Amino acid sequence: MTFVLQTGETVTRETFWLVGPVGKALFYFLAALAIVVFLYGVYERFARYTRGTEDAFARLDDLPGRIVSAAKTVGSNENQFNRDLYGGLMHAFVMWGFLTLLIGTTILGIDMDGYRLVTGLLGEEQSFFVGDFYLSYSLVMDAMGFLFVVGLGMAIYRRYVVRNERLWGKHTSLEDGLFVWTLFLLATGGYLVEGVRILATGFPEFETVSFVGWFVALLMREVGVSADLATALYPAAWWSHSLLALGFVAWIPYAKPFHMLSSFANVVTRDEKAGKRLPGVPADAGPDEIGFTGIEDMSWRQLLDQDACTKCGRCSSVCPAKASGRPLDPRDVILDLKRYRESVNAGGERKEIVADGGTSVIDARTMESCMSCMACMDACPVDIEHVPQFTEMNRRLTESGEMDENVQETMMDIFGQGNSFGNPERKRPDWTDELDFAVPDARDEAVEYLWYVGDYPSYDERNQRVARSLATIFEHAGVDYGILYEDEQNDGNDVRRVGEEGLYEMLAEDNVDAFE
Repeated sequence: MTFVLQTGETVTRETFWLVGPVGKALFYFLAALAIVVFLYGVYERFARYTRGTEDAFARLDDLPGRIVSAAKTVGSNENQFNRDLYGGLMHAFVMWGFLTLLIGTTILGIDMDGYRLVTGLLGEEQSFFVGDFYLSYSLVMDAMGFLFVVGLGMAIYRRYVVRNERLWGKHTSLEDGLFVWTLFLLATGGYLVEGVRILATGFPEFETVSFVGWFVALLMREVGVSADLATALYPAAWWSHSLLALGFVAWIPYAKPFHMLSSFANVVTRDEKAGKRLPGVPADAGPDEIGFTGIEDMSWRQLLDQDACTKCGRCSSVCPAKASGRPLDPRDVILDLKRYRESVNAGGERKEIVADGGTSVIDARTMESCMSCMACMDACPVDIEHVPQFTEMNRRLTESGEMDENVQETMMDIFGQGNSFGNPERKRPDWTDELDFAVPDARDEAVEYLWYVGDYPSYDERNQRVARSLATIFEHAGVDYGILYEDEQNDGNDVRRVGEEGLYEMLAEDNVDAFE
């Protein structure tokens, strides 16, 4: 027996064709269940963030502006295109294909469960899912769905054929492959359902706008699938696709798909100056309270950072420490912290966040390898702020007396002599001795520009030549400048980034006093 999908001249399709009233009721029950599971999972995730400490910097100021800026960044995929054209195209196809299909499904739901119900209550039931609207809808859904499949195919090719090195690491797991394959089956399954329906209903002429589904129907007919067989297969195909879709919705908050929400939230709450500025240490904090001593010390934004990571490995691929063979992988550090946090939340054993000896979550040698160059942050497409978290762990190492011996020696030189070379303070201006003019002393006379020379131009022989050349240029250009001579101190930037907050504050105060 052959069923007819459309009647008369109405250009549309029946969503629950051959499903029946019992099947329809079951679908709505399962859909409601999936949405409840999804909402509960999202609530649980964000409830955890509220248990994090307050962040040191404003994250929700000008929220409308932040959302607009994040929408532009995410919508354009500009971070994904950065240094990776293939990855940018792949992600753009997947993201916009997925969003289009999601919006299309929502529109269909509005028509079925909103517009039709309201018009039915007011008189005669009507639907806007007909005629030109239906044709336009079908064309857009097929076109964007096709890009969705192409993008997923690109992802599968890069992961399993090329086996891009940065996609495989310590934290690669079943969920990574399951995520991309589930999306691929959802996308191709939708076309299969559409093709079966078109074949079963005798190839209605207006369905040519669904060009991918039409092509699938032609292929099935060529391999011998009849209209009667397609009609018999349709309910199974429809239910398989629907159950997979509902299962995916319920799964989102509990695994990798959650990055679709957490990544956007991470971009919204980003700090444009992250890494360039670091949070201070509370004045009343004791030695045992400085740095990460436990997951309770992590701010809500740092917890969000960990959940936003997609394991793309871009940070790992640009890290100079990792490239030189040092035991640092920025992605692994973020995901190690996440795994430990989830273990503790599940009742697992607690241990030190960072320490020497291999018994902690992060080993001391890993943090000692970080150069604070921020290459990882620059490469991250979802604005994870690695360096501030790394700095907190370095502070913990400093307070627990586990700083690298060479670094400790340098810190002592800076503390005692005001420079990282350990040379006497009085020799800081010696580089000026070979000049045939006197460099103005900003301590004794007012100058328009104060030149902060720094340690290397002051003490390193090669850099001293650069300093003398620059001074000569200033002199011949008539620039009104001066230097602080031996009153200048180390700038404290590297001091702070290795965790010596107290020494940094001392240097900052001394330099500010000298500047004033």
